[in-house]
Amino acid sequence: MLLIFIMIIIGCGSSSEVTDNSSDNGITICENVEGTWWITDTIDASDCGKNTQYDSYQATIDQSDCNLTVTIGRDSFSGIINGSAVSWSGSYPTDSGTITINSMILNKADNRLSGSSNWTLSDGQGSCSGSTEMSATRI
Repeated sequence: MLLIFIMIIIGCGSSSEVTDNSSDNGITICENVEGTWWITDTIDASDCGKNTQYDSYQATIDQSDCNLTVTIGRDSFSGIINGSAVSWSGSYPTDSGTITINSMILNKADNRLSGSSNWTLSDGQGSCSGSTEMSATRI
C-alpha cells in the first residue's frame, strides 16, 4: 500500500516552472526560462558620448538544467540560471565596435525578467563602458 502511495505521488508531477537538479552537495533549483522573450532596454552610454538610448528585440532562450543558450538575431550567448537569477555573457559586433557584456543579473518573476547589465564597447582604438536596464516578457 505504501509503495502504491509513493508511486502515485511521484507520478503526479506537474509542468512546474521549477527544475530540481539534486546533487550530493545540496540542491540547485532552476526556474524555467526557456522560450521566446521580448526584451526592452534602456541604455546608458554617456561614457561613450551618447545620450540615453532605447532598444527592443526578441530573444530565444534554450535551457538544459541550469545552463542557458540565449540567441538574439545571429548572436548566441552562454548563460546560467541560479534559482530565479538569470545571467548570460559574451561579445557581439556593432557598427561602433564590439560590445562585451561584463556582468548581468536578471530576476525572474512569473513570465517576466528584469535587471541590469554592465558592458564595454571597444573599437580597436579605445573603449568606453555603459549599463543597461532590461525588462523582458515571455511571448
